[in-house]
Amino acid sequence: MGWDNQLRTYALLNINFTAIKQLLAFGNFLEVIGGARINVGSYIDAFTIYPLIRIGKMAPYFSGYFNQYGSYYKKGKKIKTQYYFVVKPENSFIAHNALLHGQRLNGDQDSAVGIRPPRTIRHRLFDVQFGGVIAHGNFSISYLQTHSTEYNTGLYHHNWGNISLYFRW
Repeated sequence: MGWDNQLRTYALLNINFTAIKQLLAFGNFLEVIGGARINVGSYIDAFTIYPLIRIGKMAPYFSGYFNQYGSYYKKGKKIKTQYYFVVKPENSFIAHNALLHGQRLNGDQDSAVGIRPPRTIRHRLFDVQFGGVIAHGNFSISYLQTHSTEYNTGLYHHNWGNISLYFRW
């Protein structure tokens, strides 16, 4: 679309704070974890709340990040295989998003061709992330799919997926 549609280069700085707490656990089969995140700065000002639900044969979430993606010890016995599903719906309240607000026409430039009415950002976003993890020994693979509501009113929803491979040594 040309240089008139590019955002100017600015240094963006944010401070992000996340708090999570286990709300429910049923052995190593089911976990419900509640979370809240605050983002403040020149990039994005937002507040997000979410539950994280994990179902399957898995290491406890709070036993360490690496234990979620490999073998772990339970009562002195080594558990080599994990498989579980993850669902994480997020509800975000956005006050400002620099990438979406941006500046019209690459800053102070004006052009009769490039002038268009600014889009209104959605101040409430809903995302749902879901997928699965399979881990055996020191190797694991995870697939997470994310569906998000539109960032600007009147535009389209976003969908993307992520396949991750983990290897521990």
